[in-house]
Amino acid sequence: MRYTHYMFVGVVAVFALGGCTKEQSSFGTRPGFFPQEDQPTAVDHMADIQIRNGARENSTLNSADFKDGSLNALGKAKLQDILVDRDPGDMVVIYVDGGEPLANHRGAIDRYLASNHLFQGSIDVREGPNPRFATPAAKSLSDLAKADKSFHSTTPGEAEASYSPSPAATPPGSSR
Repeated sequence: MRYTHYMFVGVVAVFALGGCTKEQSSFGTRPGFFPQEDQPTAVDHMADIQIRNGARENSTLNSADFKDGSLNALGKAKLQDILVDRDPGDMVVIYVDGGEPLANHRGAIDRYLASNHLFQGSIDVREGPNPRFATPAAKSLSDLAKADKSFHSTTPGEAEASYSPSPAATPPGSSR
């Protein structure tokens, strides 16, 4: 016991008087442990890719993207995300779903693209929302009822036995 006590006092004295030969900071504050705030991280890169893919897929500018006949900062950022990494020969369709006449919005888009040399391909500006995102909810709701019935089934084969596909779901030429 005495030997352990002397050993402990000796170790504490060495660290208190001598310290370490090189400066070490506490855990988590070492240089390089956390990236600087202004340096992009892998998560930032992944988020940027997702933002660009979403903007490209949606390809719609709304009335919130325009102010006083010009694109505002949000509209400029969205348009850049839509057009980034496109080939010069690509045909890009941009939908404008807003309150002002399409000609006003088309002019704002053309002025912004011409002043920033963002895209040399063809751009087709169309009025209204992107039709690829206008899906009727009736089919999804009917599938939800089938899924709910299947989930609450008490007998393993009960849900399958009660399901019969609609005539539209049966491929032509097949018999069920």
